[in-house]
Amino acid sequence: MAHVTDQTILIVDDMPTNVEVLAGALMKAGYQVAVALNGESAIAQIQYKSPALILLDVMMPGIDGFETCRRLKDSPDTQAIPIIFMTALSETVNKSKGFSLGAVDYITKPFDAQEVLARVATHLRLHQLTTGLEEEVKSRTVELTATLEQLQQTQTQLIQTERMSLVGEISAGIAHEISNPVNYIRGNLRHLKANLTQLLAFAENVYPQLQSFEASDQAVSQEALSRLAEAALDLDLEFVREDLPKILGSFNRGTDKIQQLVSNLRIFANSDKSGRQTVDVHELLESCLSLLRHKLQAKTRRAAITVNRDYQPLPEIKCYPAALSQALIGILLAYISHLEAMKSDQSMALPQISVQTFCQPDGWVAIRLSIELDQVFSNQCSLLKAHGDQGQTLANPDDTSLTLAHEILTRQHQGRFHQHTEAGHTIVTFALQAASASQVPQKTLESSIAGADVSSDLTPEYAS
Repeated sequence: MAHVTDQTILIVDDMPTNVEVLAGALMKAGYQVAVALNGESAIAQIQYKSPALILLDVMMPGIDGFETCRRLKDSPDTQAIPIIFMTALSETVNKSKGFSLGAVDYITKPFDAQEVLARVATHLRLHQLTTGLEEEVKSRTVELTATLEQLQQTQTQLIQTERMSLVGEISAGIAHEISNPVNYIRGNLRHLKANLTQLLAFAENVYPQLQSFEASDQAVSQEALSRLAEAALDLDLEFVREDLPKILGSFNRGTDKIQQLVSNLRIFANSDKSGRQTVDVHELLESCLSLLRHKLQAKTRRAAITVNRDYQPLPEIKCYPAALSQALIGILLAYISHLEAMKSDQSMALPQISVQTFCQPDGWVAIRLSIELDQVFSNQCSLLKAHGDQGQTLANPDDTSLTLAHEILTRQHQGRFHQHTEAGHTIVTFALQAASASQVPQKTLESSIAGADVSSDLTPEYAS
């Protein structure tokens, strides 16, 4: 029974009898047949029209079947065409050579029509399945690539959304932190103006008299001395001498505080486009805590939150400062929000957050943030993080901070991230490689600051 097909089989053989037998059987089965008498003409025909399968004789004048096969397999345009070698029973055929060149099968002379048709049908079907599978793999790869790009875009949007959320959390406090020194600088400008006005008046009173004394070359009269004494009393020079340094000192402290806040904001707002930077872990932590100063201050329903530091000598790390700051601030804000959400009868007398740094046994730099509260983050978040599923919605808003911190540490920094609950404490640990394995820590904050409260405001010596 003939097959309904438009597939072309190319027969390459220099023996007309063999060609006649094969062509008759194939056409009877419904295949289209093309014929080439040698390897060169076969390659030329294939360039014009590619067949579905090639029946290739091994022994031919000119280039033999092996060389013809090699040339076809070397070309990207023809390498996928299945090739079946044909050989006589009396010939010693290097079968392994034919398979190594890319042939899929061989048939022997004299030909058995049913065997030839069976092998041709089988390899055409295999080629069709292979081609279909390759196309499906390509299609799925394109789909998966598009999905991955979409997930990466979604992740980027989540990170930016979380960053904007963090900006909203700290912006009000930053405004207060900046307005505080600005207000007492503005208030003290009035006192500074008064002192300078008195000094200028005194100078205007004294300078003409000094010029008069120099011109007359006379001793200072008692009347002139009396006028100078009256001007000095009006000036209250002793008060100005004490007050002016206080005003200037408060200006210096205020501008220093503003400069530090701006510097910390610049680190947090930096897009990290310049790549990884070498940073001091303790300075980065202090920058983050400074931005959260207003959140740590005492509120109506709770006492001020104390940050207990336990800083060990550390080497510097290479990181993306803005991203790492976002991860740290996100976890700290999650802790603070849980302290603020506690009922009055549950709130701690002395709410505390612990920040610990140390070197792990393998030399990695570790940052551990802990709080005496359990279930700050939900079990669902830990499960999603373990399985890497970013497509589900997290019920607990603080879980977003944990998940994004995990992404920032593990994907962006190739670091280690661990969150667990132990003895009623929620503990989050960041670990990053040191900038240099041989680096020796140059400085550390003194252990005496452990337990210090970063929530205290700057208090000027002089305020209006």
